[in-house]
Amino acid sequence: MQKYPPIHKNFYNAIENCDCFLLCNFDKKGIEGYIGSAGFAELAYTVAQIAKTHSKQIFIYKMPSKEVQCYDEIKLYLSLGWIKLWK
Repeated sequence: MQKYPPIHKNFYNAIENCDCFLLCNFDKKGIEGYIGSAGFAELAYTVAQIAKTHSKQIFIYKMPSKEVQCYDEIKLYLSLGWIKLWK
């Protein structure tokens, strides 16, 4: 458990340094395009990096169903062009 914080910090540092981010939101628990709290946190963090660098491409693998708690936020991010669906 002691290694978790450095791993977590390194992961978010990698997000800051990447040019492209893909959230692989596969179906889970019978929910289409499932996005859990950790996945949404990573996505939101990456979206926040756009304001800082203006140079990231952000994709989600598939449109989540309305059952996903962050559905409205995903819809907003897509409409603003901050993220795109993977093709």
